[in-house]
Amino acid sequence: MKSYTVKDLMVPLSEYATVSEDATLYEAVLSLERAQENFEDKHTRYRHRAILVLDKKGKVVFLDVRQPKEYENAHIPGSKLIPIGELDKRLDELDPEAPTVVY
Repeated sequence: MKSYTVKDLMVPLSEYATVSEDATLYEAVLSLERAQENFEDKHTRYRHRAILVLDKKGKVVFLDVRQPKEYENAHIPGSKLIPIGELDKRLDELDPEAPTVVY
């Protein structure tokens, strides 16, 4: 079995879907779609499910948009779960001023 290092599997930041903190949700989704179309990975069939929203201070909120069972199996400590199908109805639970990583 071939061994891979973390570096072998890392996605370069330039290939992530990124938006500024003043981007609209529509712009974020377009950025995610472009990243998915352009991503080529030699080791996995990984598809982008994250949008990096960056601010000047580097602070972010981790928003998990997967299903509850996926969240229960594994999640980033401190992340907030709002399944993608509920996101439009629960946007008021998020701080609109806080940079957010959606995954």
